[in-house]
Amino acid sequence: FLKSYVGHSLMRFISGGDDPRRALSTVQSVYSTVVSFGARDYQDLGQQRALITFRQDVQPVAFHEGAMDEVLRVLAGRGHAKGKVLSLTHAEYVLDWSGAPPP
Repeated sequence: FLKSYVGHSLMRFISGGDDPRRALSTVQSVYSTVVSFGARDYQDLGQQRALITFRQDVQPVAFHEGAMDEVLRVLAGRGHAKGKVLSLTHAEYVLDWSGAPPP
């Protein structure tokens, strides 16, 4: 979807250009337009890093890692998401688009 004209345009509109932090801060709104379950929170971890928390979400961690990797690629040209399972329906993702290699 993000490679399509509509998906790419949507990401540019949400981010206000090239600022991944702005787009990521809308994570609850964006996911709420697609799914009717769960809650998501955004926390800025400083320059080019963020923490996204998913609660009551049944999608696998790898699914969300891939989606967030693609968002970072579209917005910043690079980046990776690393998920950590906290329970069956609760996970945290650290996103980094600084150019540092994934852990």
